[in-house]
Amino acid sequence: MQTDNQSMPNNPTFGRRFTGLSAIGRQLFLEGAVLFACLLVAPANAQQGAPSVGTVYAERKPIAQTRDFVGRVEAIDRVVIQARVKGYLDAVLFKEGDFVKKGDPLYRIEKGLFQAVLRDVD
Repeated sequence: MQTDNQSMPNNPTFGRRFTGLSAIGRQLFLEGAVLFACLLVAPANAQQGAPSVGTVYAERKPIAQTRDFVGRVEAIDRVVIQARVKGYLDAVLFKEGDFVKKGDPLYRIEKGLFQAVLRDVD
C-alpha cells in the first residue's frame, strides 16, 4: 500500500508541484526559456550571411489625377411628347442619348389609319 500523497492519482494534491510559483516566477521562467531558445537559433542564422536584395530605379512619370463619384445626371429641360392623332408607332427615329433639335421628327406613326380617315372624309 502506498502512503506517499504525491504518487496517488485520487489525491486532490496529486501533480500540483508547481502551484506555489507566483505569476512573476512563471513569467520569468517562460522568458528565460524563450531567451535560451533564441540563443540556440541565433548562431545558425548568423552563418547564412546577408540576404540578397533587388533594386529598382525611380522614374519620373506624369500622374493623371482621377476621382470617382456616385450620383445621378438629370436633364436641364424636360419635354412631354404627345401625339395629336391616334395610331401605332411605325418607327423610332432617334437613339437614347442622341442630341435632338427643335422640330426634328422623333417618331413615325403608321399611315394606314390616316389614309382610311381621309377616304371616309371625301
